Amino acid sequence: MNSVAQIEKPAVFASDANNVSELLAQITNWHDRNRINAADVHLRVWYRGHSDQTYILWPGVYRPEFTAASITMYGEDAEKKRLNLERHMLDEFRTSGATLLNPDAKVEVYFVAQHSGMPTRLLDWTMNPLAALFFAVKGRNEDKDGELLIMDAPKLLPDEPDVPKGIVGMRHPYATEAIGVSFWEPKVSARPALVLPIRPDNQAGRIGQQSSCFTLHMHGAKPCTNPTLSRIRIPGKAKAGLLDELRKLNINEFSIYNDLDHLAQEIRRTRNISKKS
Repeated sequence: MNSVAQIEKPAVFASDANNVSELLAQITNWHDRNRINAADVHLRVWYRGHSDQTYILWPGVYRPEFTAASITMYGEDAEKKRLNLERHMLDEFRTSGATLLNPDAKVEVYFVAQHSGMPTRLLDWTMNPLAALFFAVKGRNEDKDGELLIMDAPKLLPDEPDVPKGIVGMRHPYATEAIGVSFWEPKVSARPALVLPIRPDNQAGRIGQQSSCFTLHMHGAKPCTNPTLSRIRIPGKAKAGLLDELRKLNINEFSIYNDLDHLAQEIRRTRNISKKS
């Protein structure tokens, strides 16, 4: 098993989805199997979509290009080298971007960094299955099968003392200490390193539009599993039709990203006008 903090995926798919109706039926089947009897079920069932079903469930700091770039950093092992590269990059992001964000609000800066394309320990999920499906078919890649993942997020957490019993907010002590480590702050508690499910503050923009949620793959965490994690295959040949179905349901570039660039892109698309170079 890989030693980095990834979420292990099931080896097999639960089913295929060639259209939106089939996907929704499979999600219903998942609920029938897992029987989550909780008032907040709509907040704890998370989805993620990949256009390539071979994608590994780890965040940016564990991807090969980041690990390769960290080799020259100091540290006794690969994980410490990755952490120190992350720290230096975040320092530069926070310092150079100080006029565009609040540099003293480390937690907020960390989430902004993630949505700005910086490698972090955050992995994006969504509470909206159609948003996840959009990401599974967006690039089309019709020569590759995609996938949609579904899980009961709290089941990522071990049933151990001093471990949160469910999804935490972005200002929970467990989250703030873990993020602080990425900003050179010392870890002062004995809390174990986890893959921690986090719901961020609801905000206008991508986080709100995409019903975003995240797993925080803490420094030093080990690979983990979730007994409820299930994979639904999105056949490559079905992607174009699924993308057309989603657009009819108002799931498109603008409704997902909620900015003017993507609004212009969607308006051009509806009129078959390509972007000028």
